[in-house]
Amino acid sequence: MTCVKKLRLNDAVYDVKEVFANDHIQFQHSRHRRQQNKLFQWTMLIRTIQSKPLINVPGTVSPQVDAAPYVWSLVLSFGMVILSILPLYLARFKAQIEMSDLSSLRAMFDRYPSWGKRASWAQQNSFESYSLHAPATILAILVVMNGLALPAFAVVVAFAHPILRALYIVAYLVNISLLRSVCWALGLLCRGFLYGICLSAMT
Repeated sequence: MTCVKKLRLNDAVYDVKEVFANDHIQFQHSRHRRQQNKLFQWTMLIRTIQSKPLINVPGTVSPQVDAAPYVWSLVLSFGMVILSILPLYLARFKAQIEMSDLSSLRAMFDRYPSWGKRASWAQQNSFESYSLHAPATILAILVVMNGLALPAFAVVVAFAHPILRALYIVAYLVNISLLRSVCWALGLLCRGFLYGICLSAMT
């Protein structure tokens, strides 16, 4: 009778050990699956980063770097608009601006010196020029950011525009008509070329 009890006790202990062993194996398998899932997630993340590099690797050019010249062209061209305002206000102070003139600044035009009148015309033309150049540069930025390549000539005409505008303002102030007309025509061509290059890249 005692032997039978011992055998039953031993069987029970063995059953308990077997249950714990099975649970331990299942736990190990579950932990292994979780580790595999984490490894898979990290692998997919690394592949995503590699497909869209945040650092400009030699031999590749990121869209952010490509778009930089056109952003600078936009900023510098706006700077030329601000630059054209300065001579105009100098002309207003030269004409002895008064508090009563603030209600109608354009009525002061007849009191400007000759260079002041040309400064007023240059300032008006600068706004007109920028209203045509800004959409062209924004279009170039959008084209590049969408992964389309633009030729190097597009960068040349983009940077040529603010340079030509600076020469245009100076030529207008010192009354060099030929240089002013040449700068105006070349600036118009630069804008036209930039529009044409961007539209051809999109088609």
